[in-house]
Amino acid sequence: MKITIKDIELCLNVLNLEKGRYFITPIDKGIESKNYLISINSKNNFKYILKIYPNDKEIGYEVEILNKLSCNNRQIFSPVVQKDVFFIKDKPAILLKYVKGDTLIKKQVSLSVIKKIATKQAKMHLSLLNFKPKNQKERFFIFDFSFLSYFCKNTKNTNFKRIQTEINTLKKESKLYIKINFKKSIIHEDLTQENILITNNNINFIDFGESHYAEIISDIGIAIKEIIIKNKGINLDPIQNYLNSYQKYIRLDKKEINALFFIIKRRTLFMSAYYLGRYETDKDVNFKNKMMKEFKIFNILQKKEHVIKNFINKYNKNE
Repeated sequence: MKITIKDIELCLNVLNLEKGRYFITPIDKGIESKNYLISINSKNNFKYILKIYPNDKEIGYEVEILNKLSCNNRQIFSPVVQKDVFFIKDKPAILLKYVKGDTLIKKQVSLSVIKKIATKQAKMHLSLLNFKPKNQKERFFIFDFSFLSYFCKNTKNTNFKRIQTEINTLKKESKLYIKINFKKSIIHEDLTQENILITNNNINFIDFGESHYAEIISDIGIAIKEIIIKNKGINLDPIQNYLNSYQKYIRLDKKEINALFFIIKRRTLFMSAYYLGRYETDKDVNFKNKMMKEFKIFNILQKKEHVIKNFINKYNKNE
């Protein structure tokens, strides 16, 4: 059943957050949730973010993590939950305090910003290192490659076959890393530019919808791929700065760092499969274009493989 702006307004009136007129603006963001900016025309001029989920299977997990981060840290990593789970037309929702800031853009990806992101990521992992939410969330294990068949149904598609070929190669490579004793924590899993806000000199992470308990190096690899490689190509100085800044708080084993290139390639194939699946379902050319960008990144990774592996070897020797 479709939720309208009127439905949201009626629900907010029942919640009685603040007396005043509600201005509700859809935000074109989020995969599994619908997001709205709630502005209240009152003497306090409060703003909130409303997230409406398709079901309540995993919403409790995200709420627990957000509450843990806001309670245990003076420096806020993410939006604070203003109103715990409630329902709008049988759809679960939460209300978050609005985090002021602008989404990270390409020209802002400087060495100083990269250091701040790595530092905050390390502190986040430390904060959640031994945290065990009561709710559960399942995501793909880093050595599980079944995501292709999960996202895509047309196995005869040439793009499907291309991803499948690269996955088969990556499966063989995974045998080098599968027995490593990786450090684990609750990770963000989707630390992209869209999920990083900058306010003056402060960095904030948002959208913990994909967060789950997993290998720390996976989160680092995702961030390096989505923030550095996407914007600066195979630029080794920012990658080194990222690793150095992160390791001031959590030391990584050399074997974990050796798996970094594998993680980056896996993330690229994962996103390629995801966008292919969305294109098959929605027939939106934007998803096809995003898939082609992922293919382009993967081609660059393959061409620069020896450069990246040499960098990792040298980095480990100097540690």
